[in-house]
This record gives sequence, C-alpha cells and structure tokens, in this order.
Amino acid sequence: MKHDSVVQIAEAQLVSGLLASDAIVRERVVGICGIPSDAIDLQCVPLVDVPAPPDNNGDVDILLFTPKCPDRVTAVEAKRVVIPSTAIRNGVAYKLEELKKGVKQANKLARIGFHQVYLYIFVVVDSREQNAGTNSLAGAPREIDGQVESEISKRLHELEPRVGLYACHLIQPVDSEPFYEDSFLGRLHRPASPVQQPTALTDWVDRQCRRHVG
Repeated sequence: MKHDSVVQIAEAQLVSGLLASDAIVRERVVGICGIPSDAIDLQCVPLVDVPAPPDNNGDVDILLFTPKCPDRVTAVEAKRVVIPSTAIRNGVAYKLEELKKGVKQANKLARIGFHQVYLYIFVVVDSREQNAGTNSLAGAPREIDGQVESEISKRLHELEPRVGLYACHLIQPVDSEPFYEDSFLGRLHRPASPVQQPTALTDWVDRQCRRHVG
C-alpha cells in the first residue's frame, strides 16, 4: 500500500485531523444538534482547574463554543474503535473496551455541568485489503458492524440521560489518504439535552478561550 492506514492515526491526531479538514468533513463532525455553525474548537483541554468535584483529572477532548456565548459550550469525549485488515480477517473489532472508559468520562463532564455533553465514537476501518483494489467503498463486514452496534447500544444505556452519542464511521476502502468525504458516515444515536451551565464554569470556559484563542 502507498498510504498509511487510517487505523494508525492516534486518537488525538484523528480528532485534530478531522477538525482541520475541509469544510464538508468538519461539518459532519461538529454540525449536529445544539452546536453553532461558527463554533471554534479547543482540543485536549485539561480539567485540572475546572470548578468541579475533586475528581477533575483528565481533559476535555473537544470544547465547542462561540466566544460570545461561553455559557453554551459543548464538551465532547472522543473514543476510537479500530478495525484494521487483521480485525476483518479475524472477525473481531479492536478497542471496544475503550467505550466503557468513554462513558465514564462523558458522565463526568455532565456532572461538572457543561451546557451540553456528547460522547463521540470514531469507528475507524481499513478495508483496503478486503476490497482488493476494486473501486468499492465497502467498510467492515456485517458481522463486525453488528459487534460495534451492539456495544454502542449497550454503552448508550450507561450514559447519563442528558449525554448525547454520535458515532462516526471513518472508512479507508481504497489506497488513498484518509479523511476524504465519501469515506465518512455519521449517525446521531441520541442528541444531547442542554442544561443551564454554572456561572463559575462559564468563567472557566471564558478563560480557556482567552488563553488558547486570544
């Protein structure tokens, strides 16, 4: 293969690459319920000084908001499921266990009090070997898709009721660069339910904006 496999892209780099991609791809990532079309994104924002209970370790994978409305921020926890050619041959998706960790972190973001919280699941598929150089856009086989959908359904019920869940399938079906628009499929399993954000948290968001955006 000429190009690197999409499954080799680390989680943070995957998120960064999608958000920095062309307008169509970016819109498919952030253009969902309650997120302004002109939202800016901050990535990997530490929670160390957030006004919240003492378990505020870790970070927010994506903060989405407009500087004029720091009280309406969307906090996103992102997790990745990878399906390389070996997984397709073996009939088993990899990293499904990461979704349990994603649920725990997304629920924590909801307890902190962000206006809107989402768990994003990126299902990353390298189906180049399976498609054998044909002009096919086929992703993972039905058996593996069923495993992934079953796990997503299970984790959906473990999320706090107000936390939304969005699954993005990123497929590399032919030997080309990742992130081209025909390889992206998004499904909103549940929209987030917004709440009134605490004033202290809004002040924290405003500080993050000034620190990272200027």
